[in-house]
Order: sequence, then C-alpha cells, then structure tokens
Amino acid sequence: MDPQSDTTISSNLEVNKCPSFLSIGGTEKQHIDCALQDLKRDTGVDFGISDLTPAYRETITCPHLLPIMTISPNRFITFMSAEPLEDEVVSFIESGEIKHDDLNTRVSKFRDDLGIEEDYIKRIMFFGPDDQVANFMVDETRGNTMVPKAKKYFSEGFQRATAEGPLIHEPMRACRFTLEDFQKPHLKEDDQELIDTVKLAIHNITLLASPVLVEPI
Repeated sequence: MDPQSDTTISSNLEVNKCPSFLSIGGTEKQHIDCALQDLKRDTGVDFGISDLTPAYRETITCPHLLPIMTISPNRFITFMSAEPLEDEVVSFIESGEIKHDDLNTRVSKFRDDLGIEEDYIKRIMFFGPDDQVANFMVDETRGNTMVPKAKKYFSEGFQRATAEGPLIHEPMRACRFTLEDFQKPHLKEDDQELIDTVKLAIHNITLLASPVLVEPI
C-alpha cells in the first residue's frame, strides 16, 4: 500500500453478500489505483473493480428558525429548528480539540479560539455522527425536566439521523439542530419510538432548510 495514500479498506460483506465486495476509500484517484494494484500483486488474486464514487455529504444552506413539530403515533412531540454552521466552527469541531461532554473545555475553546461566547455553547448536547463530525444538537427547552430523562434516546436518534441524511442516506455535515420543545405522555425503558421520532424530526427540518449534497474538493 502507498504509505502516503491515507487509504482504508472496509468490509461490506454483511450488507451485500451477492456479490461480496470490499470498499476502499482514499483521498485521490491515483492513491486508490496504486492501492488496488498493490493489493492484486501482494495477494495474487484477480478481482473486479467498480467505477469510483465520491463520498458525498449532506448539509443545509439556509436557516429554518421557525420550529417544526414532529409527532409520533403515541404522541411524542418534538419542536426542532436548524441552521448551517460557519466554516470556522466546522473546522474547529473536526480538529478533535473539544468533546461534547467536556463543558468547561468546550466553552473556553470556543471563546479563546473562535471568539464565540454565545450561551448556546453551554447547551450543546452532543456532536455527531460518532461524536466527532461537525453537526450538533442544542437544548433550548429551558427547564424541561423530561429532556434529561430522555437524553439517551435523543442522542441515538441524532446519531442515526446525521449518519444517514434524508437526501441519499449519506452522512450529514455542518448542521446545527436546536431542540426547542419536547412533550411526552410517558417514557419506557427502551423506547424505539422516541429514537425514530427524533430522527424523523431532524430529517424533516433538514428538508426545509435548503439541503444540498457536497463532495470533497
């Protein structure tokens, strides 16, 4: 393998078993071509190669600050708004210098490195997908005692929604989602319905915020 290629190989056998295939990702076409030739030479195995496909990301381009209500069959109700993140905030988050669960470091880093002292920084619930990509959810419910109890369901719904966006199921990037209100009649120990409701709420507001596909430069 080309040591400069930043090439990764991941198995998708559990997703597509007929025919079986592996996905190879790299930063440039030349790097991927070199990696494939090396793989053929080192293994002595001939294999077919599909056309290259860019790794798209889904994002939003316009704020939609009017909260949109999403309601589930059992009346889990969320009100969500959305807006795009500035480029400098995206780069800062993806540098890995801050974590969603380290409040003091997050506040000081945003203040010292970006000059941002807005109160919402204190209420970021989580980043995602995988706690490291530049999307985040902010809790603006202001004293809603139900939100802390349901936080793990919001987290799971947020992670799923940002891992597969509503356009073509590619990961999302550079989006801020704000939970404006949350109402529920009850909360069970393992409530898949709330997870699905949060995911749907994020996708609903995304579709209203001028979503687009972007590809690597």
